[in-house]
Amino acid sequence: ISFRDTNIGIMVVHGGSILRTSNGGTSWTKRTSGTVYDLYSVEFTGGVEFTVVGQLGTILRSTDGGYNWLNQSSGTKYRLLSVMFVNDSTGWIVGDSGIILHTTNGGISTPSLSHLDAPSAIDFGDIDVGSMIDTTIELHNSGSAAYDIGYYTLNDAANGFKLLDTSLHIIYVDAIGKIKLRFAPVTEMTYQAMLTISRYETVNLYIDTIKLFGKGINSKLSVSQPALDFGNVDSASSKTLSFNLVNKVTSSIVINSVSITGSNQFSMVSPSTPFTISGGEQSEISVKYSPTINGTAKATLSIVAEDGTTVLVPLSGFGVGKGDTTSSFTRLEPKKVDRIVVAPNPSSGTSSLYIEASSYYETVTLSFLDETGREIGTQFIGSLAEGKNSIPLTLPQTSGLIFIRVLSAGENIGTVRAILNK
Repeated sequence: ISFRDTNIGIMVVHGGSILRTSNGGTSWTKRTSGTVYDLYSVEFTGGVEFTVVGQLGTILRSTDGGYNWLNQSSGTKYRLLSVMFVNDSTGWIVGDSGIILHTTNGGISTPSLSHLDAPSAIDFGDIDVGSMIDTTIELHNSGSAAYDIGYYTLNDAANGFKLLDTSLHIIYVDAIGKIKLRFAPVTEMTYQAMLTISRYETVNLYIDTIKLFGKGINSKLSVSQPALDFGNVDSASSKTLSFNLVNKVTSSIVINSVSITGSNQFSMVSPSTPFTISGGEQSEISVKYSPTINGTAKATLSIVAEDGTTVLVPLSGFGVGKGDTTSSFTRLEPKKVDRIVVAPNPSSGTSSLYIEASSYYETVTLSFLDETGREIGTQFIGSLAEGKNSIPLTLPQTSGLIFIRVLSAGENIGTVRAILNK
């Protein structure tokens, strides 16, 4: 643990976790470190800079008071156990097997001799939920030294992508190496991930990244309502809501099961399974919410067809005092983010979302709505850090006025308008 002053401090623990406090340790927020390796030591190096060291030669450095962290070169795979700086440039690191590292430039790496020619991004396109697609990426070393791969890291919060082969560890000069990736969406949403390739050259460690994109769709089944919110319901009663399950193809689809996971306050009313939906037709599905306790209840309705096609519908409700809808229990609104801006706006197809948040948010998703309030796209974010966040947008293929709703664990924490010129 290391403090910049009486308020701002950084704590490192196992599993790549970095915690930050801005109130002298009264509360701590988790920051994104970019590593899963154990971290052993942190040092305030002056100004607003911190340096962290850890397992497998990990060195991380922050130049904004611990909000964001960048990987720096160590040139070793030994554990680095302790770090000390006398100013923002000069420091020492000690580790296993008697290793001692010294820097006079804050750890800035020298230019690389190897050079990777690879796509900066790969878009797998629209893939049906429950299916998968594999692709092979060619990596060409166009530099003057061998490309020595240390390790691969796949940062994928939604678990839609998988690195199938990590056996490639060296690419000689003017040679081509191949790695294989899979995209297998499990729900209807836009997926984003980052593949990081860490390579060693003499005593330095360099990083190359490839962005991954894909969208899970359901080309066979759709629902008339993407979610069911029962609102406030007296705990002494119940409420039933219905929606339509639509068969979008011309052939019949057999629905094998409809089940609910999560709160047991939700139950199926109809229909019984299995049942068949003829081509182009629809079937009504009814769900009952019978609150037994006061407060929020959440669950997920899973619809599984005979061929494995799956549709998920979120369920939510709020139970109020038994026999008294004016109970002192009130539904708490989620804390909103401080500021949301889309730039540029109007957009010609490429924009970013800038969010200022006063706290850390998990399971964050963007929902794109048209002027009628109909959802026309989603984008999974993962988490929002405390402070300023910049998010490249994957905008829907439309034009005119849209609304971008920011959801954390399904709750709306902010909305902004944007105009698309396409």
